[in-house]
Amino acid sequence: VSSAWMDRGTEMEPRARGWYEIVRDVTVAQVGFIARDDGRVGVSPDGLVDDDGGLELKVSNAATHVAYALNPGTLTAKYRGQVQAALYVTERKWWDIASYNPCIEPVVERVLPDPAYIAAFVPALDAFLARLDAALARLRPTLTAPCPI
Repeated sequence: VSSAWMDRGTEMEPRARGWYEIVRDVTVAQVGFIARDDGRVGVSPDGLVDDDGGLELKVSNAATHVAYALNPGTLTAKYRGQVQAALYVTERKWWDIASYNPCIEPVVERVLPDPAYIAAFVPALDAFLARLDAALARLRPTLTAPCPI
């Protein structure tokens, strides 16, 4: 499902990425899905920055963007899970999260891996995958193919 704001973000993301590259004097590589070594978990970053970093872009409406500008910690807090997961999967040293609005100065916050967060996240993720595997094992015998609906 897509919304007008999601479409706007998709449309403006190249402009935001270009701004970031110029202002930070870096190269952002657009990549696809990056999976953990076992292939079961992954992330789809907005870009990998040079050799050590990553980038998450949010194209925000004016009200949201101003709130992030006034309190950048709310930007990093809102997307903490997403950014920490990206750091975990990619094993990058840092991740920048940026709120972009074409009419207001962008907000960029650098995030480092949080070992305590990742130490709690990884076992919870693996427990979820184990529950998913068990549920699929119970469901597979009940599935018929092809299903007309």
